[in-house]
Amino acid sequence: IVTKVIDGDTVVVEGGFHIRLLGMDADEKNYPCYESAKNRLENLVLGKQVLLEKDETDLDKYGRCLRYIFINDTNVNVELVKDGMAIARFYEPDIKYKAEIIAAEKQAEKNKIGCKWK
Repeated sequence: IVTKVIDGDTVVVEGGFHIRLLGMDADEKNYPCYESAKNRLENLVLGKQVLLEKDETDLDKYGRCLRYIFINDTNVNVELVKDGMAIARFYEPDIKYKAEIIAAEKQAEKNKIGCKWK
């Protein structure tokens, strides 16, 4: 269960584990899309039971768990990019959903969807 949303690409789950969403990057505090991305992620996952899926790398240099987050069959990482709240960003070898996230970004940019592409 997600207990806190830090920003548009980081959450805290039960047990105090910090989860950094893979395959995308949202604005940090004091950047234009910070609030929009954080609010969208809160609406999607806060207080809800989620499924966390690992790719190749377990933890980042800050000790956060690197994961894709799913609610039912919905990949939240893809949704945030599709909604124009984040951009696609990949670091090898964590590229499991690269095609889906890149396609979501192209669609959002083409249609000027969300905060990132207005």
